[in-house]
Amino acid sequence: MSGAGQLVTRFILGQGGRIFPGLAGRAAFELFCRTADPRKPGAKEQTAIERAAPVMAEARRHLMKTATGSVMVHQFRAKPDAHRLGRALIIHGWGSRTDLMAGMIDDLTRHGWDVIGVLRLVPAAVGRRAVKHAVRQPEGHRPDAGPKRDAKR
Repeated sequence: MSGAGQLVTRFILGQGGRIFPGLAGRAAFELFCRTADPRKPGAKEQTAIERAAPVMAEARRHLMKTATGSVMVHQFRAKPDAHRLGRALIIHGWGSRTDLMAGMIDDLTRHGWDVIGVLRLVPAAVGRRAVKHAVRQPEGHRPDAGPKRDAKR
């Protein structure tokens, strides 16, 4: 989202949250659960991906199936003339990609590290359900109902 888009979204959610806090909270949560489509990178990201192409071309790719989806693993070998130091594991954040860490990967392999880059492939709907499950409120909790009052009073 652009800087102007973020400002507008913050303003609307901030003002709306004063009048309809429950509705604004649900809208903010839905926005939080959305990520940009990785198949449509922005201009800056596309430039970084193009610059990363030589590093990414050196990777061996492995698609690993798990109980909840798939994981793409990129394996980079240390440069042949470097003294081998071990393995480094790179796990990036949600919505990112291994290509954007090419500079770090290149530095590590030049200094003797084998690098493993991990990308979790999860459909957006599955990711949203997982986030909602992780932040599930206690049973009977209604975020728009305000504080609960003791029934004995």
